[in-house]
Amino acid sequence: MIRTQILLHIVIAIVPTAVVAAFHNEVHAGMPIVREGRAVAEIVIPRDPMPQVALAAAELRDHVRKISGATLTITDARAGDVQYRIYIGQSDSTRRLGLDLNGISGEGYRIVATEDYLALFGHDETFPFYPRGNTHASQRDRLLQEWQEYTGEKWHFPFMQFYDPRNFNPDFGFSLFDPSGTLFAVYEFLEQLGVRWYMPHHDFGTVIPESADVTAAVQDVTRRPAFERRYLRIGWGTDRETFLWSKRQRLGLTELAWMCHGTSHVTCLTQNEHPEYLTVVDGRLQDETAFGGPGQSRLAPPLRDAMIRYANAFFNRYPETRHVSVGPNDGYANMDDRDREAGWLREERGPRGRLSDYVWTFINEVAEGVARSHPDKIVMGLAYSSYREPPADFDRLRRNVGVTYCQSRCNFFDPEVKASVFREREKWLAMLSSDEFYIWEYFLWHRQGQQLWGVPVIFWRTMQEDMLALRGQSKGEYVEAWPLQQKELWGINHLTIYLQARLYWEPELDLEAFLDEYYRTFYGPAAPEMREFFEFAESVWTRPASRTILSEDGFLRPPDIDRYFDILDRAAAKVEPDTDYGRRIALIAEECGPMRDLFAYQDFEAKGLAAIADGNGARAAEYLQQAVDAATDNRERAKTALALGNVYRDMLKDDVRALEAYRTAMQAPIQGAGSAVRMHARMAAVGVLRRNERFDEAIALLDDFSAARRHDYWRVVALSARAGIARDQGDVDAARAYYREALAVPGISERHRDDIHSQLNGIQDR
Repeated sequence: MIRTQILLHIVIAIVPTAVVAAFHNEVHAGMPIVREGRAVAEIVIPRDPMPQVALAAAELRDHVRKISGATLTITDARAGDVQYRIYIGQSDSTRRLGLDLNGISGEGYRIVATEDYLALFGHDETFPFYPRGNTHASQRDRLLQEWQEYTGEKWHFPFMQFYDPRNFNPDFGFSLFDPSGTLFAVYEFLEQLGVRWYMPHHDFGTVIPESADVTAAVQDVTRRPAFERRYLRIGWGTDRETFLWSKRQRLGLTELAWMCHGTSHVTCLTQNEHPEYLTVVDGRLQDETAFGGPGQSRLAPPLRDAMIRYANAFFNRYPETRHVSVGPNDGYANMDDRDREAGWLREERGPRGRLSDYVWTFINEVAEGVARSHPDKIVMGLAYSSYREPPADFDRLRRNVGVTYCQSRCNFFDPEVKASVFREREKWLAMLSSDEFYIWEYFLWHRQGQQLWGVPVIFWRTMQEDMLALRGQSKGEYVEAWPLQQKELWGINHLTIYLQARLYWEPELDLEAFLDEYYRTFYGPAAPEMREFFEFAESVWTRPASRTILSEDGFLRPPDIDRYFDILDRAAAKVEPDTDYGRRIALIAEECGPMRDLFAYQDFEAKGLAAIADGNGARAAEYLQQAVDAATDNRERAKTALALGNVYRDMLKDDVRALEAYRTAMQAPIQGAGSAVRMHARMAAVGVLRRNERFDEAIALLDDFSAARRHDYWRVVALSARAGIARDQGDVDAARAYYREALAVPGISERHRDDIHSQLNGIQDR
């Protein structure tokens, strides 16, 4: 904790302007809470308080005790002999004082302090569970059965992804998403006292001043968030620390609204009964996708009518909700053959708009159907991937359509990217007949196993610029954040989340003053160096260059890494290592550690490839193994492991080590671009096993080859391998059958076709 005996100066620095003026007019104005280490006020809460109110009272008591050493009494009546009272939550007491929340909606709150009392209260609400009774994962089978019995359809749950029981904290009795205005009022008041919850999950992450005297400044403050939806997904609510830190940042929602992919709720369990809901590509039904649930949706009348029925059933079952998502499933990229033939594919619109007219026509038509039964409800679509640009076939969306626009403001270092995002958002807003415009944001730069692991990603000024631009346009956002990737880097990322949460309430805050206070209170004597560190990090990140670090035009360069650690060393030298200041700096240095290996990988790989060119297999294997060990990016590790396996197989004739390297490549967790390297490694391993007559193991790898069920190229390769194994085992008929099955694959290439015909001719010649 940061020790100070001058609490008054902290209060003046952070309370609203009107309150600061009151301090200047009368320096000692306000209600005393603690005097000379003794409590002179008590906390009064309603009988049977809402859980948010009970937690608010406990948080105030606990933090005042940490500040002053005094413990405030919590009571539901005027019980003590103290002179002053703190009213938390709406109650008969606040109503007798004439205090109300008129005009304060959503998660708004009010702070009223006179020289006689302090009132902290706001709008509080607990949302029902969706589905009803969804209190634990063990209930899902029963609840799914109830939902399907209600609808008469084999549909999946509505809303399950959003109101997950893991977001409900049983210790506190409410959810991360339940409106908590009273709790937020308490947190703002504690901030007025100088408390700062900068970093979670570390006992040195909070700044708490110490003083024997605590006073509430005279004020009447009303607060409403500038953005209603403030969902930064940094963990589950069942984790006590995550729950408290999220609430302390005043994150939350004014209403539940899932605004992601929607068609998979209808298709994922019905693909066998309703193949007409699914896309046919190159003559083959797309009944499985790489992610986002089985079944690639066909956005045509059969699925459109099912989605209308689904939405109506959802609103009938849960009438208090206003939103339903009907956008296509995640990973949606392929259009049905028949719809291509009808001219729906618009390749001329580029990768961000090629499917826009198709997708948004579907969403518009679903919305039209829903409006007949539920005219006051909102049908949400996702502006994402190849349908992120607005459609061109029509000028306005239906009046009951909402849009969630997907973006990554961390990429606004590129002026063209930023300009295109701003243009697209303006177009969407012009098309909207409702005011339901949201942002889906990605803070995923530190995904496990990517090159940016350990690199500070700082774009604080860009964040504020974007939130200022969105104020009055967007109702809020959902943020996918890196803690979902199994490791949290709070040392280098805490202030990004802290600032983003603050901008949801006050996008126009004085950023320089905000940062001045942060550096001063969080790093003490090392404040100048830590300012230099983060300002340098921001300048590095905002360079208009490739984010692929190991490319020639990458934004991060070897001298940058030396400078990062030089700054941190100078900062650490100015503080004692066992102080909170020292521990904070040490954590940042530890999390930046992987940067030291970034260019080590590049060096080892280059030496390994040079050794291959020189014909020195032993040296090549040595360097490539070092590159695999140093790689922080899964794609780079897999690519190098494949090359290493090839060296052992072809140059060193060591099939045992070749298989080990291929397995390393196969097991790399890669999604999307770059994942083909795992498939090449699998087929290379099949070849080695076949050469060693380990046919059962080779067939097992082919049986587990999911890419062969999704992609024509790999399907042909896998069938050809099976044919080769059959030939090795002397089963010529089976070999012919596999080759002919491969020839029947719609997307077979000319090269593969010629090669297979050659193999068939060879069999016949025998």
